Amino acid sequence: MMEQQIIYLIRDFRNPLLDSLMSAITESYLIVIPLVVLFLYLKKNKNVYPLIISLILVVITVTVLKTMILEKRPCAELQIDFSECSGPFSSFPSGHSSIVFTPVVFLISSPPLFILYFIYAILVGFSRLYLGQHYFHDVIAGALLGFAIGYITNLVFRKTRKIS
Repeated sequence: MMEQQIIYLIRDFRNPLLDSLMSAITESYLIVIPLVVLFLYLKKNKNVYPLIISLILVVITVTVLKTMILEKRPCAELQIDFSECSGPFSSFPSGHSSIVFTPVVFLISSPPLFILYFIYAILVGFSRLYLGQHYFHDVIAGALLGFAIGYITNLVFRKTRKIS
């Protein structure tokens, strides 16, 4: 019930300018994630490959979970007039949140960039709520999933580097 109230509260603040801004933020990961990978690559950061593998694992995991857990999106379930209600898969977990929170682990060693990126990731998660694509638990689960996969992949790569 509380999650539905969050969606209704956010809906009350909707306007065309915010709709456009949130749509841009929600899709910006298609540009931002490759830029993060490029940044790490150009800095000759050894985490670029673990990040790429983590992102692939996140996409696979989210796809499997969405096909197993058939939770309707708020925009469809609550029958609220949102400008967009899309996606072939179900709501849980948020794929956008999973993907954008994966690089957080790999940017911790660059504090200014880490802080900016972390704020960006939170904005992407909020945009998914704003657009009615996800409930709060979808976004939190997605963020935790992306972070966890990034963390575990990074840990495995660090251990294998020590062995080599």
